[in-house]
Amino acid sequence: MDARYKFPGNPFLQRLGDFYCDTFNGERSFRTDYFLTIGIPYDDIDAGEKKAKDIIRQIETGFKDYNIYTLGI
Repeated sequence: MDARYKFPGNPFLQRLGDFYCDTFNGERSFRTDYFLTIGIPYDDIDAGEKKAKDIIRQIETGFKDYNIYTLGI
């Protein structure tokens, strides 16, 4: 398993998460990836890009604990 759960400030959940992840060591396992697509109506390309960047910033802030990244605009 290439990802680990992080529970800062909660030692119990951290130990539980570590134990859970350790059960997959050496085992063949599957993972699920999610992709989020945002559509923005616009009349002006520059205004649309500015709005898209603002929405991306908000999404990245909200999902910062989940190690997300932007594929592109």
